[in-house]
Amino acid sequence: MLTAGRDERREVADQEADGRLRCHRQTIFDLSVAHPAPESLTETADATPFFKDLLETTRCSRQTDQHGCAPIRPQFDCPFSSRPDSFPMRSSVALLILLLVPTTSFAQDKPFVSADPGNVDEDFPFQGEYSGLILPDDGRTAGLERIGVQVIALGNGEFDAVVFNHGLPGAGWDKSEKQRLKGSRNGDTVILTGETLTGEITAGHLLLKSYRGYNLGRFPRVVRTSPTLGCRAPRNAIVLFDGSDADEFTNGRVTENNLLMEGADFKRTFEDFTLHVEFRLPYMPNSRGQKRSNSGVYLQSRYEVQVLDSFGLEGAFNECGALYRYQVPDINMCLPPLQWQTYDITFRSPRFDEEGKKIKNARLTVRHNGVLIHNNFNVERKTGAGKPESPEAFPIRLQNHSDPVRFRNIWVVEH
Repeated sequence: MLTAGRDERREVADQEADGRLRCHRQTIFDLSVAHPAPESLTETADATPFFKDLLETTRCSRQTDQHGCAPIRPQFDCPFSSRPDSFPMRSSVALLILLLVPTTSFAQDKPFVSADPGNVDEDFPFQGEYSGLILPDDGRTAGLERIGVQVIALGNGEFDAVVFNHGLPGAGWDKSEKQRLKGSRNGDTVILTGETLTGEITAGHLLLKSYRGYNLGRFPRVVRTSPTLGCRAPRNAIVLFDGSDADEFTNGRVTENNLLMEGADFKRTFEDFTLHVEFRLPYMPNSRGQKRSNSGVYLQSRYEVQVLDSFGLEGAFNECGALYRYQVPDINMCLPPLQWQTYDITFRSPRFDEEGKKIKNARLTVRHNGVLIHNNFNVERKTGAGKPESPEAFPIRLQNHSDPVRFRNIWVVEH
């Protein structure tokens, strides 16, 4: 009897200890929720002198006109408190989503396409980037780690998600192996499942759980912006598009919102230059591959820097930021569709002798959303359907691939 009593007391003590451990984990979990780690796209350490000067200029003279002034720090686009006990009722969340989504009905057999942030479907509020701190999945209460997650809408309530260790691409990710999850939407909640993780998105927050049953962390959807977004053209720049007209372009078309449409060709030609261009990908959740928000910046009509909705993809040689089907970007910095993005491209033309023989290759440096993705790359040939290399400098083209990609704030500095 004495032994049995001791065993019962030990069992009770173990249960109490386990309860204290779980309570302690919950306290740390709440702390990580209340203070999510901010993410930003920042200046790279090996920036060229021109780009450093550009960033310094940007800090002092961000545009405040029709382009707006984009903050470097992320903007949390969900007004709800991040603590689990302060979420509103599900009916309130459903009402919010209903207010955000237009009442227009769409044909089931026609893929959804929108270049307007005010015209989206019910899946759109869940797509995007999420970031914060998580606990280990082995029950320990120490060792918070940063994590980033990209959630991609695939249409008809289906989603993919990619988990990045130590933060989002360009903001902490160490290029280690990624984890992938799949899921679907049920009303105002998206449930995601992977090999070792599960996730639940509700009210603008993602809750990650391990298969051990532990809550690893809950963190908000974040909206990151490029440090050169809305950058005012330097004094020595040639402003090609500021929203007022498309006089600098052949086939230039301007929307009612003063944005340049795809398919515009520059009238001027440039040899050695730095180009700043801002672009916004349309939301095309049902489309895949090269049919998902396709365009391109064709330098001298020869060398294409690809424009594509590659959010959450690998960064292949035909995806956003790639020198098309030639050189992959060092990192996939594509943001979600309907968010403004930037290319800052420094280009040096190939050199030819008096007989027209090429004696030096072209050189290319590209920063996508402020992050270096091509560093003085040696361009040995044209890309895709580009014009053959020659001493003649042809115009830059904004490729028309029949997808409603939009452009703004375009300027060039000649070198």
